[in-house]
Amino acid sequence: MELNKQIKKFRDRDGYSQEDLAEKLFVSRQTISNWENNRSYPDVHNLMMLSILFDVSVDELIKGDIQYLRYKTEQKKWTIWSNIMLISAIVSAFLFVPAMLLDNRVLLITSIVLYILAIGASIPIEILKRKEGIYTYRQLIDFYDGKDIKKKKRFSDIVITYLTFPILLIIVILISFLMFSS
Repeated sequence: MELNKQIKKFRDRDGYSQEDLAEKLFVSRQTISNWENNRSYPDVHNLMMLSILFDVSVDELIKGDIQYLRYKTEQKKWTIWSNIMLISAIVSAFLFVPAMLLDNRVLLITSIVLYILAIGASIPIEILKRKEGIYTYRQLIDFYDGKDIKKKKRFSDIVITYLTFPILLIIVILISFLMFSS
């Protein structure tokens, strides 16, 4: 987040000490220090006061924070859809083998519904991946860490990306089969 740097930059530009700025905003010097050290965030009223005092728009004051907040929102969406997809796919795989061995239609239908849910959850994930330009696990890790995404695709990354999920699914089905066949 960039607001802390912006406050310090504009405070230095205008020649205010932390005490001077605190007096003008009717807050403590410690509050200014907390803002500049990223320990707390000014409320909307104080953002407006800072904007007026520094003679800059609120947008200019928080410009880096908007990108950060967008990134965090995207990351949260990604996490929710990923969890839905992963949990429903694993449970579906575990239910599929007992459903087939026991000829239980309820388990089979539940397994199919969960698998459809997993596929449905993968659609928003694919949309987010394309929007962010993410094609490999290495790029996904960079996205989660907030780093720049490297666009160069390596062969090993592509192989790992497309083989991991099917292999994991096969392993889960085999474990389920071994657990319920005895």
